[in-house]
Amino acid sequence: MRWILKKYNPIISDAIAQNFSLDPISAILLAQRAGEEYESWINVKRTVPNPKALPDIDQAITAIKQAKYIGIFSDYDADGVTSAVMWQEFLCARDIKTTTYIPNRKVGYGPTQESIQELIARGVDTLLFLDCGTDCHELFTNIKIPIVVIDHHLVKNPSLPVAAFVNPYRTNVTQFLNLCTAALSLLVIAAIDSKYPSKRLYDLAAIGTISDMNAQIATASEQQTAVTEEISRSITSIADSAEETDQGTRETAQTSQQLHELAEQLRTQVARFKV
Repeated sequence: MRWILKKYNPIISDAIAQNFSLDPISAILLAQRAGEEYESWINVKRTVPNPKALPDIDQAITAIKQAKYIGIFSDYDADGVTSAVMWQEFLCARDIKTTTYIPNRKVGYGPTQESIQELIARGVDTLLFLDCGTDCHELFTNIKIPIVVIDHHLVKNPSLPVAAFVNPYRTNVTQFLNLCTAALSLLVIAAIDSKYPSKRLYDLAAIGTISDMNAQIATASEQQTAVTEEISRSITSIADSAEETDQGTRETAQTSQQLHELAEQLRTQVARFKV
């Protein structure tokens, strides 16, 4: 097999290796992906965008707060499933009844008339569509109950017949354009209750982000922040658990120490690269 190496500027890769003490291979990979913008990839600003700048965020908050029984429909990929879990846990914590519908991959992407009617037949008073719904203008036209759509796919028609259409591509707000639905869900949940987002929700958002195979998503610094933090936190938690479960063995102590060291390396090294 003959490998074809992606072109890069050796001057940039040499500068990366020298300025940031990286090995040549890592420097070349970063030069290939970031080019002259490599410094912004390494010196990541750890900020979380203000969810109030999302389109229809107030309408989404109102619809969700007023609901008593929400039907959650999500895509079947990791981004959709983690988003569904995040919302189900958050809504249940607020004593809002939920039911979830995740279609079989063989059926295809997005909701159908049959799946919507099945959720309505369960008695829901509000529908929440996650990682889908952006192109469902005709499908949503005759639905009589409030619909909230949280999605990150490109928008052809910015006007949906729904109560809230939370998709950054509606208004092209730059700070949100690279966020997947799990990350958007985290922001909307924080907008509803700023005290609620927990480590578990960040874990789920990290899984959704890592797993979503969209090239644009892979370059989002906001998501990189969440992913980097949660990978290192998760490893630290594993290390702490190892210490608690069996502090009497040398092997466990050594493993725990190695995990702590790995977590620290992640905090200082993983942030240099886009997930």
